[in-house]
Amino acid sequence: AKKHPDGGWTFRPFHRRLAGSPPGVAYVGLRWSWTPRIWDPQASRANLPVTYSSPSLPSWLSWEDDVLCGTPTPDAENCDIFVEARFVQDGQEELLSQCLHLNIAPMSTLDTSFSASRRGSLTSDIPRPRRVASDSVVPQSTSPRSLRTQNGGNLLSPIAAQDAQVIQVLATAAQRVAQEAQSQVVASRTPSEPGPELQALAKQQHVLTVTAQAFDQEVTGQRSEGSAQNSNVLAAAAQQVVFQAARQVAADRSAAAAIQMSVGISPSTNSTQVTVNEVSVATQTAVAQAVEITGPLSSEVDVLMTASSLLQQQTRASVSPPPGTLDPSQLGMPMLDSVRSHSTGNLPPFSMGPSTAAVTFPPSVPSAGISEYASHI
Repeated sequence: AKKHPDGGWTFRPFHRRLAGSPPGVAYVGLRWSWTPRIWDPQASRANLPVTYSSPSLPSWLSWEDDVLCGTPTPDAENCDIFVEARFVQDGQEELLSQCLHLNIAPMSTLDTSFSASRRGSLTSDIPRPRRVASDSVVPQSTSPRSLRTQNGGNLLSPIAAQDAQVIQVLATAAQRVAQEAQSQVVASRTPSEPGPELQALAKQQHVLTVTAQAFDQEVTGQRSEGSAQNSNVLAAAAQQVVFQAARQVAADRSAAAAIQMSVGISPSTNSTQVTVNEVSVATQTAVAQAVEITGPLSSEVDVLMTASSLLQQQTRASVSPPPGTLDPSQLGMPMLDSVRSHSTGNLPPFSMGPSTAAVTFPPSVPSAGISEYASHI
């Protein structure tokens, strides 16, 4: 029912449907998942048993505890997925169905260059208590970008390639944190309440994983109505942190190259390649420092904004060469302009090489204490 300004009402027929905003793109090596639910504002479906199934699924995709999930293999192709939900209502079995189109983004064929001239910034929607976005570059529109393939082919646009790299950076960082937490759990031998270090790792993993998923939902437009604002803010903050981490890596490499050239040593050709793994390590380090500063009960956005601020400070220190060294701008490598703002979400056009390993979202930290703690994050 919808009420009109003149006091009248318009009544439309009510139809139950499947909801849950499935991601429209699955990246090779990244775990894809969707948890559907039944949308019915007239009745609660919290305790209603529902059986989900699909007539046919690709080999890498399957249902696990009412969650459709899997990791695309290198030979995966774009596909249409049919989802059926069966439940009993008032003694009668009902069936809901939905068809979703899933695009596969092969990580090995992505354009690995980041270019400020080819993408817009999502940072206009970040809250700015620490002034992490520039007022002069706020875009007029922040509508989600579509990652549909062009002309029916399998090649993604440059913007889609950059978005995929941001997700890969966040996912590999989360995986690295999970492995470190697993090592600490195994080393402890005796079960006990998680200490501060393990709690911090759980918080880092939570922030990185949730942010990667939010960024994917934002750039594909597959976000639910209730979480649209939070997803947009997280995606903007994620872009800010990853781009700032890439700047720091580039600045550190240029500073090292300047020192080498000042003593007559020619930098290697690979010194201009900033890899996804290096940016992932820089992102993880910044998030770890931010969690230590803000505490385990801080929000994801607070952690990311603090991490971005830390990276900005480190980058500014890196791009200020000591007396007697060569100016990095003379190295023939794109460098940051120390005069302009570095908080706009735009990135200088340097090359970023692909990582060498497949990426998967890590499972939760295997500790009873951590699982209880994570539920309060």
